[in-house]
Amino acid sequence: MDDALRLDGRAAIVTGAGDGLGRAEALALASAGAQLVLNDLPGDAVHAVAGEITAAGGQAVVSTGDAGVNGRAARGGRTPCGKGGTGRTPPADGQVRIARPDETGVGEIELRGSSVTPGYRDPEANRAAFTEDGWFRTGDLGYLDEDGFLFVTGRASEVIVLGGGKKVNPEDLEKTYAANPVIGEIAVLERGGQLVGLVRPNPERLREIGTLNVEHAVRVALAEVGQSLPAYERLAGFAVSARPLPRTRLGKYRRFLLPDLYDEAKTGPREARKPELSAEDRRFLANPIAAGAWRLVRERYVDRAPTLDSHLALDLGVDSLEWMGLSLELEARLNVALDEEDMARIETVRDLVAALVRAGARPRAEVEARERRVLADRERWLRPVGPVLTLVGLCLFALNKMLMRTVFRLRVSGLDNLPKTGAFLLVSNHVSDLDPLAVEVMEEIGIDIGNHRPRRSADLEDSSFDLIVTLSPEAHHKAMVLTSTMAVDVECWPSDDATAYEGTRDQRLQAYRAGRDDRMQKLHDRFAVERAGDA
Repeated sequence: MDDALRLDGRAAIVTGAGDGLGRAEALALASAGAQLVLNDLPGDAVHAVAGEITAAGGQAVVSTGDAGVNGRAARGGRTPCGKGGTGRTPPADGQVRIARPDETGVGEIELRGSSVTPGYRDPEANRAAFTEDGWFRTGDLGYLDEDGFLFVTGRASEVIVLGGGKKVNPEDLEKTYAANPVIGEIAVLERGGQLVGLVRPNPERLREIGTLNVEHAVRVALAEVGQSLPAYERLAGFAVSARPLPRTRLGKYRRFLLPDLYDEAKTGPREARKPELSAEDRRFLANPIAAGAWRLVRERYVDRAPTLDSHLALDLGVDSLEWMGLSLELEARLNVALDEEDMARIETVRDLVAALVRAGARPRAEVEARERRVLADRERWLRPVGPVLTLVGLCLFALNKMLMRTVFRLRVSGLDNLPKTGAFLLVSNHVSDLDPLAVEVMEEIGIDIGNHRPRRSADLEDSSFDLIVTLSPEAHHKAMVLTSTMAVDVECWPSDDATAYEGTRDQRLQAYRAGRDDRMQKLHDRFAVERAGDA
């Protein structure tokens, strides 16, 4: 209380957290003309306290920590506490207006009055800061409610305007996506007319779920959050960063750095950095196994410029399949094998090298016992089955064949291309015309694509089009080449490939729904589709 009184009756903080001023002290200061900041008060209490402070002659400034009023509140209902902005309009000759408000009433806050500077000496700065009729452009976004309270929702310079005029406040969207435990940090930005995210995953959560495929885990997390968002607020792409995202001393993102960081995260560093080894690192690598492992990592990922502290998944892109290849090559070159317990603790190159050194120092008897277990397991799987299991297998095979031919109407062609005798290897390629998950998510919105047959450009009978829409940079390049001599527009609508998603069936369906809704929204925005009731 003494610290607050030393503010000489001009300002104080009233908080609901228990470490600020109480109501009695606040009213005492208000009677002396103080400005009081109401912080973290419940919705009902903020109305009562603000009213009492104003009646006592003070000025109430409401702060709710998360900006109480945010873009999400502005798009729909107002904030629950009603007065979650920054006080009333200025007294005396001070005026506030909202310029170019959108459909929710949010626009740039402009001020005019004796407390506002009349202008600058620099004409260019003057024209940038003031409107033609003399209002000062604050650069803040907000709205005025029916009681004259001003709600601040963000900075105009940070708002992203998408195609169709949709406005997105990145800070609000970042908070929504960051609520998923897989997301450590996320910065939302615009690239090519689309919303994308620069994501730093939460390594602790990745360890808990036991995944090596970091991009897959992030993709699933973003898709799960996206289901609760309007289509235009869903991310069209993302990049994974191993480093903390750049912030100011106040904790705000340094957004002017984000585009370059996003591009670097997608394509790799522009200039390969030569790893610098400290004296301690050189002692660490003096062990022959450590030196051999370090040499292999540098050779295998030379384009990624690895360091000892590079994260295998985030920096070097090591997923489950790549990890298999890496571990086999390490075992072949160093004659050292890692067990599952070792692998579970490995995150960085340094962890990998240390684990290999420990494995190489194991007693020979322990290594031989491990090899015997592996051989025994291999022999069990390769051992021929007896006549009973063989008969059971043949019966199940016949039943499965009958079901596939009758119920699913399976037809087989190309058997003449297979060898008549001897063993051979089949490598499958997904060429099905029908994607059952795509059929299911389209049926949810009343569209039947069960009889649809996708075609290649060479299969189309009519080669004259007004517009071609591609869904990937590769397809866009091909379309540009094919139409180089045609008078046709080619547009690229970058979209995530839902067929690349892994996980449970429900998680994959969520990815398909996200792709469906995203493309439906793009079609609506691009062609301004009118609903029957809007005509």
